[in-house]
This record gives sequence, structure tokens and C-alpha cells, in this order.
Amino acid sequence: MRGYDLDFLRSITVLPPRRIVQSATVWMLAAGLLLAAGEWRLRRDAESRREADRIRLEEREREARKADPQAEALREAVRARAERVPWRPALVALANALPPGHRLLRAEYDQGSGSLRIEAEGDARVGARDFAEKLSAEAAFAANFSVTAVEAGRGTDYVVVCVRRDRS
Repeated sequence: MRGYDLDFLRSITVLPPRRIVQSATVWMLAAGLLLAAGEWRLRRDAESRREADRIRLEEREREARKADPQAEALREAVRARAERVPWRPALVALANALPPGHRLLRAEYDQGSGSLRIEAEGDARVGARDFAEKLSAEAAFAANFSVTAVEAGRGTDYVVVCVRRDRS
């Protein structure tokens, strides 16, 4: 390397000593690993909370069904009957939409008008309107029927009237 002063080049380059560079690299790697471990732990905690919530919800539903075996038997009867009738998806959605403590008293389907009249009994505070809103949200129900009327009956009874969409 003729004519070049290497010492001069070294003097104008501002590089920290090798030891500082190595220790900074180690610290950055350690910080990256700690951040990744923290993120993994947060993700794992969120998943375990979701799983615990799902288990608690299933347990509550089981307890509600145990507390009212008559309602569960009626739901099973409705499901069994729904397999034999053409408006099965709506009836299954009805059975699923009933809140715990509510009972399906009667469901009638009028072939001529295509309307489904549901009589139910339950907590007046929950009421027929909340039931109808939940029904409207059910995908299987919303595909075929729409809620047209909600009538409060005597005592805690209420009636929900639904009509097939293709006939309305």
C-alpha cells in the first residue's frame, strides 16, 4: 500500500473500541430476548384467560340446565320435534335463544301465512323484546325468519310472532 498512511485513516475513523461494540451487542440481544419472552407470556396469559372464561360459561350453562330439568327436557323435545318439521332451523334457534329460566310453552307454524307464533314464559325483566333481539342475531334463524311482533301476555308469558322472509 504505497503512498497511503494507514495510521492517518485509523485516526479519522470514529469507531468505538471493539469491547464496547461487543458488550452493546450483547445487551441489545438480551433486551430483545426479554421483550420476546414478555410478549409470549402476555399472549399465553390471554389465551388461558379466554379458556377459563369459556369453561366458566359452560359450567354456568350446565348449572342452569340442572336447576331447571323441565326446561331442558322441553328443549330436547323441541329439538327432536324440529327434526321432523320443515321449519326446523327456526325452532332450533328458538330453543337456543331462550335464556336460562325461560320456558317455551308452545310453538305454532301457520302454513298459509308462513308465520311462526311462539309462546314462552320467563322473567318479565328480561322480557320478550330482549328475546326477540337475541333471536334476530341467531344466524340460523335470521336466514329464514324475521321477528314481526312481540306481545306481552298475562303474567310472565309473552308471545313472539315471526314470518318467513320469502313469503313476507
